[in-house]
Amino acid sequence: MLHNKRKSAWRRPLLLIIAAMLVMTIAAACGSKNDNNGGNGGTEGGTPNTGATIATYTDGTVTDDEFTKYKTFFILMNPQAEMFLSIPQYEEQFLQEYIGYKILFDRMSDESKAAADADTEEFRTQFETAVNDQEELQTRLDEGGLTVDEAVDFFHLIMAVMKDAESKVTDEDVQAIFNEDPSALQTASVRHVLVATTDSQTQEELRTEEEALERAEDVKAQLEAGGDWQALAAEYSDDPGSKENGGLYEDVNVSQWVPEFKDAALTQEVGVIGDPVKTDFGYHVVLVEKRDELTYESLTDEQKNALRQTAASEVLNEFMQTELPELIQSIDLPQPEAPEGTEPPATEGTENGDAGTDGATEDGAEGNAPADETPANEEAPATEEETPAQ
Repeated sequence: MLHNKRKSAWRRPLLLIIAAMLVMTIAAACGSKNDNNGGNGGTEGGTPNTGATIATYTDGTVTDDEFTKYKTFFILMNPQAEMFLSIPQYEEQFLQEYIGYKILFDRMSDESKAAADADTEEFRTQFETAVNDQEELQTRLDEGGLTVDEAVDFFHLIMAVMKDAESKVTDEDVQAIFNEDPSALQTASVRHVLVATTDSQTQEELRTEEEALERAEDVKAQLEAGGDWQALAAEYSDDPGSKENGGLYEDVNVSQWVPEFKDAALTQEVGVIGDPVKTDFGYHVVLVEKRDELTYESLTDEQKNALRQTAASEVLNEFMQTELPELIQSIDLPQPEAPEGTEPPATEGTENGDAGTDGATEDGAEGNAPADETPANEEAPATEEETPAQ
């Protein structure tokens, strides 16, 4: 299930990826116990400058060994990123962002860095446990030349930068983010019957639009006459994710749905079956069972913290877009060897700037209601099985 999120050249903070993927990394236990938990002597904010220099920036450099270790750390936290980092344009953008983290970390006070200590120690405990329990994880560390101490330092680097950015966000900034799009946090409980025009697996036509609309109107009439949602959804719905559940999606963030379905969830009268709603998937017969009206005052601390992180991302984005390009003096990543007789792929337009990563998504969501599909950045695209509402 893909979400429609705020777009930015900065994308999601790396911290959010680490937080989301760490649990998956630890949970995917494999192999036998290994008592070797890495090397000694952590290297705060990066590794020693061994290896060839691949980037130069104001007051610093990045070597190939250091960058390899950072990529190894990132891939361990988010294995799906390995595919994207094999693409030169994405790899260069990733290196630029790493340089940005290092610059921001070096500018911070010791007090600001210490604000991330508690989270970092918690990360160390969990990560060491995972490495001890998973032989494969230790193997990946060894292959990337990465020690546990270095992984912890990378985590501290990212956490400290994010916390410092959050410290610059005021309550007024948080409320402004909410006011810009209150529906971004809106949840609703919705039942629907999808009458699809095409098969989600084969893309073959199931019925014409006219036939789908007629079928949807028939379902609506049966429901309005007292028909049972459980029975009618099981018989008529082409959404495998909800048809056996009476078509119900309960307390779901409406922002993950395609615009037409989202609009119905936000505007349709509660308790009243609306006219069939047309989306790219077909026609939906929709009943909004519950929709809590949101105000800024009614937000939970968790919701406000999510908005604060969004605002902090914009603080980082401002730096990455406006100041960082002027601080990077050179980037010289090794280029993949082109097949004999061919020219290497062009990387025009990626130096010190956005590498065409617009349209990132965040966490997947359970269920298979119509998802608002935006191109994925650092997450693997959902499969058709994950979005069978199509």
